[in-house]
Amino acid sequence: MQKKQRTMTSLMAAAAGAWLARIGFAGLTQPAFAADTDQLEEITITARRTEESLQRTPVAVTALSGDDLDRKQIKGLDALQYSVPSLSVTAGGGSGDGVFLSVRGQAQTSTQFSTDSAVGLYVDGVYYARAVSALLDLDDIQHVEVLRGPQGTLFGRNTTGGAINITTNEPSDKLEASLKLGGGNYGAFEAVGVANIPIIGDEFDARFVMKHYDRSGYGDDAFIGHRVNDDNGNLYRAELKVASDGAIWNLVLGGQYAEEEGYGIGQTMHLVAYNPANFPTPVPALDAAIAAPFYTTMSNPAPTESQSNWSTHATLTVDLHPFTLKSISAASGLKFFSIVDGDASAVDLFEILTNEKQQQASQEFQLSAKQDNFDWITGIYFFNENTYTHYLDGGVISYIDRGQHSSFAPYAQSNYNLTDALRLTAGVRWTRDYRKETLNNTFAGSCTVLDTVAPACRASQNNVFEYPSYTLDLDYQLTPAAMIYVKTSMAHRAGGINTISPTLAPYAPEKVTDYEVGTKTEWLDHKLRVNADAYFTFYKDMQRTILEAGGTYTQSVGEAHIPGVEFEVSAVPVKNLELNANIGALAPKYVTFSDPILGDLSHSPFLFVSKFTAGVAGTYTVPVSYGAYDFHADWGYQSARWFSQPIPGAPSFALQPGVGLLNAQISLRLESQPSLPLRFTIWGKNLTAVKYNNFVLDLYGTPVSPSIGIATAVRGDPLTFGGSVTYSFH
Repeated sequence: MQKKQRTMTSLMAAAAGAWLARIGFAGLTQPAFAADTDQLEEITITARRTEESLQRTPVAVTALSGDDLDRKQIKGLDALQYSVPSLSVTAGGGSGDGVFLSVRGQAQTSTQFSTDSAVGLYVDGVYYARAVSALLDLDDIQHVEVLRGPQGTLFGRNTTGGAINITTNEPSDKLEASLKLGGGNYGAFEAVGVANIPIIGDEFDARFVMKHYDRSGYGDDAFIGHRVNDDNGNLYRAELKVASDGAIWNLVLGGQYAEEEGYGIGQTMHLVAYNPANFPTPVPALDAAIAAPFYTTMSNPAPTESQSNWSTHATLTVDLHPFTLKSISAASGLKFFSIVDGDASAVDLFEILTNEKQQQASQEFQLSAKQDNFDWITGIYFFNENTYTHYLDGGVISYIDRGQHSSFAPYAQSNYNLTDALRLTAGVRWTRDYRKETLNNTFAGSCTVLDTVAPACRASQNNVFEYPSYTLDLDYQLTPAAMIYVKTSMAHRAGGINTISPTLAPYAPEKVTDYEVGTKTEWLDHKLRVNADAYFTFYKDMQRTILEAGGTYTQSVGEAHIPGVEFEVSAVPVKNLELNANIGALAPKYVTFSDPILGDLSHSPFLFVSKFTAGVAGTYTVPVSYGAYDFHADWGYQSARWFSQPIPGAPSFALQPGVGLLNAQISLRLESQPSLPLRFTIWGKNLTAVKYNNFVLDLYGTPVSPSIGIATAVRGDPLTFGGSVTYSFH
């Protein structure tokens, strides 16, 4: 496949280059380098489903533009966590598609399709229930917003921690294109082409994105004798925008297809320990796997992975002055296949085959208006999802789950200006979820589900969950450059059904109620921006995995409190120098949390959550007669993080100590050269070569909680570096 992809990419690059050259020298010129700046730019966001200034929106939100993503080398969600306070992203989880998102202590602890995330993922206004990595290539992006705190009113269920709102670049009425070719260590190669074509003025425009990337593995499999954790993939995206004469209505049609494959994408598995209780005598093969170098595995069989996904959407906006009607229709699907050697050794202990498929469709209607001192939005949302999962462990344990999930929710929210400076916001949403799981589970050929009809060994369970969400806040504009706000909001994470339980036991939705105060200010003639907030979260009916006779199951248990603070600062201390910093600190604490076998667990840590996050970044631009040099560096820190529940009195290997990563990038933009509009870039990531784990699978076990007797780690990315050249015109 790699040879075929290389050939395809070469043809694509040659054709795109010829086309760019042809139209580039036909009279199109590159505008001169933008004027020097000594102020922060105003940021427009859509955190409340309409365009607003960041500094006038009473929501804790971090907004990153496409240029920000490029400078910080953010190509996926995992890299976002170093630029956003209180956000933690755990990639891995035993399979390359695993992405655990956590905001303000709200985290998903399983990537099973029967379990939903606590952080909603939206792309161009469309909710995606499954955060697979191929879906999340952040190329040709207008901006990314990370909303912190419950967002249940406007964004719906599964936003108890917050929401990540990604907006791609829409087609425009300007002819522009770019071609980027890059490479780096580990044989990395990347080609990205973007073309925006106005077909009929501003009434019919098209935009196309094509990307190919591949690299060799970050790790070695010393047992099999080849590299692992490589990556090869393609991305294709197309959008059409049709607008009426006079812009009474516009319709955006979009579609995307992405695919990738490799030997354990994101998975350099390494055995870190085995339990003497399970292995009374030393096992040389396990000892060899533990003693192997950091990025070396002894996996047998070799890890293998492939995945693909597609998506389509249609967004119709109609101006019915003073009302605006919007329809958002979408459908998507994915396929995922992997083989993972869970023990990362030559011993056949724990090999997992996963085969997953998912399809979803959604429809949302919105009606909104802005009238004098009152504006409002109301809508109705429909969602349907079908999933299939086949999980096979060593040919002995087989889990097959077919899921049907649907949701229906009307909502409304309004803003009312009580005075010129004081504004009240109130919103409410009601949600009805339907969940059905059909299982065919066996162990060594014997059925492990109850209430079955022989010989099919099939059991079904369905449940309906209904719940409200709300938001209520007051914001006050102290000065044109300073705002304060107080708010409360409540949201739910969808309930579900245990897919490994013999009885298919259901668990209830989580409930999160948040109280928050915040301020957004600008100082020194827009040279300094300081945004801060403090919150206290009441967390009930937590979905937690607990031990019971016969296994481990998810249940709705207990209660917790989560206080926290967040700070974001941006400054332009001198002309052409921009500095950014962010800090997030939280102290999650269980009030009640117990296990039928392990007893009181109220002193346990929250999983996949870093209690302290921080980041600093700086960009300095040096204008010259032929363009500009951009110098950028950023450093992000995530404090210690637990990946599985520690058991009192037993060794645990699931703690990753705090990690700080340093990245840098230098670019030369030849923007004042109309005949040669090029950009040259060199970059480096993890420049201090920090060795860390993305995830730890702790199955070490104890007498009260016996398990397979091993602990394996998924290694984080090593030091990488490279460069690129981009040809573009506007």
